[in-house]
Amino acid sequence: AARASTSSSGQRALDGLDRGHLQVLEALVVSGDPVDLGQTAALLGRAAPDLEGFVQDLWDRGLLWRSSGDHHVVRAVTEVLGPHPAGLGPAIADLCGSTPASYTSPEAIDAVIASAPPNARNILEKLAWGPPIGTLSPGGPLASVGAWLLSHQLMTAMSADHFALPREIALRLRGGRLHRESALTAPDLAVTAHEQSSVDDAAGGQASELLGLVDELAADWGPRPPRVLRAGGLSARDFKHLAAILDVDPQHAAFVVETAYAAGLLADDASLEPVWAPTPSYDDWQQRPSANRWVRLTQAWLASGRAPHLVGTTSTGGGSPVNALSGDLAYPPMRQLRGDILAELAALPEGQAPDLASLIERIRWRRPMRRGEIIDTVTAAVLREAEWLGITGRGALSTAGHLLFDSTANTS
Repeated sequence: AARASTSSSGQRALDGLDRGHLQVLEALVVSGDPVDLGQTAALLGRAAPDLEGFVQDLWDRGLLWRSSGDHHVVRAVTEVLGPHPAGLGPAIADLCGSTPASYTSPEAIDAVIASAPPNARNILEKLAWGPPIGTLSPGGPLASVGAWLLSHQLMTAMSADHFALPREIALRLRGGRLHRESALTAPDLAVTAHEQSSVDDAAGGQASELLGLVDELAADWGPRPPRVLRAGGLSARDFKHLAAILDVDPQHAAFVVETAYAAGLLADDASLEPVWAPTPSYDDWQQRPSANRWVRLTQAWLASGRAPHLVGTTSTGGGSPVNALSGDLAYPPMRQLRGDILAELAALPEGQAPDLASLIERIRWRRPMRRGEIIDTVTAAVLREAEWLGITGRGALSTAGHLLFDSTANTS
């Protein structure tokens, strides 16, 4: 119980929540301690019974605990969510130590807000959806507006020039709802339907091509292995040569070499002057039936924590582009995101291919704690790589892809 209530455990648990469960959790935090399920439902615009399944799920994940019939949010969760859950500031009692008379009812708050001059109302609207902290210089052009907001207790001074919008005011400005849009259920996917036979034909062709590309790579690197850079990875010149030998674009070449590396078919030979070369495992792999060779590549891709699509991009620290086979390609969330995307494909009727934009929205809903631009890039890359592997054909999961995903899901 102690380990489950640490900040690191709370962060991991929140990373696994979809947007629906995260919105419910934020509403539970805002409702107070112990949580007020009626107020939580009101904040989300739902009836209390609609939230029972969400609350049970959150308790199952160790994000809530029960005592004497009440629910409490684990303290680590409030720490991970930060001081402004759902973009809200502290309650007025926490800011001022007491509740002013003008806060006695929602109607009283609405009346004070309605009396605000236009400039003051504009400031309130800008802060309503967060962040709830603003800056107003005492000697600036809006000093009189700030003084009006303070005197009417619509804002509270935190320092000489920093002000906070109390939680009660923000909620009235939001119309009593916690989020701009309710997202308790996943957005719909737009799809294009294909005959499963055409999907399998396209996927089979891609799978055969991949096996041939790996053999071409090994044939080139066997007699002429490229050197390992001092910092690790494959030099840009050697990578450009590889793309030319394979006759594919750089993205595709990066995918081929990284997939072969993940499958253990090539590696740093660990000599005094190390080179990238086919491994003994490659010789064994090459002698196996095509189906077995394909399965090894696809399972390695699914389990990999590396991101081939980052080859050629600039690393987070800036500087030179990221090299293939380098440590800069390590990105542990890749495996989780691949699984999420394939799970969406597997849930569709056979032959149906999702539209990229709607799939991105779906994955953003699944993983709201991930940065949106990362999800956009990763989703496009995973779909592209799944097509090159033959897991998909024409954008839909192939029959072999279904079997692969089912076997991987059952063993994970």
